[in-house]
Amino acid sequence: MKRIERKSALGGRFLFNVLAKNADNAKEIWEAAEGYAVMGIVLKDYSSMEAAYEAASDIKKIAGMVSVGLGGGDPSQWRRVVEVALRVDPGHVNQVFPATGYTIGALQARGFEGNVVNALVGPSGTPGQVVLSTGPLSEKASQKAVVPCDVAFRMIKEIGGTAVKAFPIEGDKRLSELAAIAKATKEAGLPILEPTGGITLANVERLLRACIEEGPEMVIPHVHSSIIDKETGRTDPGKVAELVKIGKRVLGIS
Repeated sequence: MKRIERKSALGGRFLFNVLAKNADNAKEIWEAAEGYAVMGIVLKDYSSMEAAYEAASDIKKIAGMVSVGLGGGDPSQWRRVVEVALRVDPGHVNQVFPATGYTIGALQARGFEGNVVNALVGPSGTPGQVVLSTGPLSEKASQKAVVPCDVAFRMIKEIGGTAVKAFPIEGDKRLSELAAIAKATKEAGLPILEPTGGITLANVERLLRACIEEGPEMVIPHVHSSIIDKETGRTDPGKVAELVKIGKRVLGIS
């Protein structure tokens, strides 16, 4: 079974998280990405759990793994993410910070080892600090739980997490915050950073460069709506190929 590891990433540093509409689209993406893609679904797109399970299973058959996500960081989907992950053993799971430990424990109790479960934190507006209140109840609290990145990311490591998901980064509008998050991710000993929210072909290069100089081993940008054909709902394989090309340029790979 394929898992996220450095040797499978572009230059040992980059993988691109993209959505696949169906098995045919997944095959197109996988070829266009030269294998440097983490293809997935988001639960918010599925009214039926069975349909979500089938879609995730189809993608996993093609790539050996699948990313099970919330959908726009929607905390109301956190339990559905867990339910699908426990059926699929996906390899990659997206989760709100308060439910990360629960998700890791549930997967391990089922005997599913090696899954990357990221913990979603939000930018605070101040470099070096992030918002931890990303759950369905905590996000509606009168005040946000804003803490230093160093504290937040050590907490993620304490509960067995390996990845920080930063959302929403609003494209390249928060580069200074993202750079601080990347540095703190590495300093906390977490190997993976996953920036997401508003990433496009026009700004992804700046984001990648902001992350790698002092950042962790691996960066997995989530590039979703900006490369999806609005008429068909399919991720455009040509745009996925362009993502890989940009990644190679950043790393100096021909």
